[in-house]
Amino acid sequence: MLLSHYDAHVDGSRCGRKSDESRWLYRLAMAIPIFMMVLCGAISLWGVINPRAFWKKTAAWSFKHPDANEPSDAGFAVQRAAYAFGLLVSVIMIPVFISASNSMEKANQEEAYEDCLDDHRGEESLLSPEDWCDNLAP
Repeated sequence: MLLSHYDAHVDGSRCGRKSDESRWLYRLAMAIPIFMMVLCGAISLWGVINPRAFWKKTAAWSFKHPDANEPSDAGFAVQRAAYAFGLLVSVIMIPVFISASNSMEKANQEEAYEDCLDDHRGEESLLSPEDWCDNLAP
């Protein structure tokens, strides 16, 4: 009886461990905001470096006579300031998202370890609960 419980976990399954698919989905969900911030930062950087070229590529096509509708130098200066603010926000938010992702990953690992310990407390087994769950220890 004692060995049958041990044999159930020898097949490679881990108590409390998320499946590979759910970990992959979790990492994807955490990577999307980081990717979006990098993309916004790149677009903002383009707008800071050359707002006129940015306007020509993104808005000029919508006018029949783009040269007649081009913003003034003051308009481009305001756009450059707005892009600089967007770039600053992107640069600040990327490490914030990475830190939040790491914190959530660590919290999930700790929760999985505690759940595993709770699952194996009070069982008759050749292994202690800590030995069962040592692969989950954060």
